[in-house]
Amino acid sequence: MIQRFIELGNGYTDFFELLELAKSNAKRAHAFLELQTEEGRSSLAVCFKPAGDSQFMPIYICREGFQANNRQNKRLAAFYALASELGFTVFKLEVKPKRAFYDIELYDQYLVGLLRFQRILPPLS
Repeated sequence: MIQRFIELGNGYTDFFELLELAKSNAKRAHAFLELQTEEGRSSLAVCFKPAGDSQFMPIYICREGFQANNRQNKRLAAFYALASELGFTVFKLEVKPKRAFYDIELYDQYLVGLLRFQRILPPLS
């Protein structure tokens, strides 16, 4: 199974696109993620099950656009509320920041490996 990040951006409108993707594809939702860096920034992501007979598992992400230490953040609260509404618990993991990697593809491989290790994502088949 191929698991790949699809970056939406880290802006205000990108966040609402992530929420809308989760709402409109609620049947395909697999996991909600908050990936918190050591620097206090968080990425929010939603993993989806493959569509039909496909072997592609998309992970839509808004990368490092949220203050993790600010629990009064309305966007974080909306993300957690949607996850709860859809019957999910948000997996919160502490990860290295993307600047610690030479290339964004290496960073994505690191995150996929970490998510597989934590058994959030299924292993390669």
